[in-house]
Amino acid sequence: MVQPHHVYNVEFRGGYDASPAPQSDRRTVLRGLLAVGLITVGHPLITSAQESTPAAQAPFVGETFVGRTSDPETLVAIVLGDEAGAEPRAARGYLCNGLLRTIDVWLTGELVGDQLTLTAEDGSQLSGVHNAAGIGGGATLGDGTSLLFSALPTEGIDGLYTVEMLSEGRMEGMSASGATLVGALGADEAPAGERFSYAVTLTPPTEDAIPLTITTATTEEGEFRTIILPTGEGRGQGRTRKTGSWTDPELSPRT
Repeated sequence: MVQPHHVYNVEFRGGYDASPAPQSDRRTVLRGLLAVGLITVGHPLITSAQESTPAAQAPFVGETFVGRTSDPETLVAIVLGDEAGAEPRAARGYLCNGLLRTIDVWLTGELVGDQLTLTAEDGSQLSGVHNAAGIGGGATLGDGTSLLFSALPTEGIDGLYTVEMLSEGRMEGMSASGATLVGALGADEAPAGERFSYAVTLTPPTEDAIPLTITTATTEEGEFRTIILPTGEGRGQGRTRKTGSWTDPELSPRT
């Protein structure tokens, strides 16, 4: 079993309207690659790039792809750094199954040509093929679990976010593709069921700001990393700094 460093669960329920048709076309392309064997699941070559999850997570910024895996509870995010066309391109990947607390894997490596190869300190490996539709491939976790995935380019609220829970009831973060997240603890609201409510504004690079409410089990300082899909569904993980307790935030529309 992969031992998690951080646990965070995201569930966005609101009026965000993602356009499914273009993404369905891209998913069809990626599924086709899997079907004809252009994308395989195996053990890619181990690269020299290794990076563990930092205590204070620094975002890796770049072209971002997010999507589902063959496990319904596990999402994937991949970030390609540097300028498009550079060779090779530094890359990062994240696999997470949220509140299940069994998959929290941060991988590092490179994209060489159209071939992506990432590894993690626990032995997890991810490989894929990059094309105009996105990235499709597979991962083998440190415990031997195999996953297939397809990840599409981010366009709006979707992305890989790194967020800090700060002092004085503040929350700030950004996605690897440039969206920002800021929030503040409600001053006049008493905790309901031992949960604390933050009024949050999520601002994508090319769209209007979206108001959210994030409730957490604590107000301690900490950090979390989370994957958000175009539909608003997400998975992520996080813990506090001093006591190491779970934050277990949940997202909902702000009324």
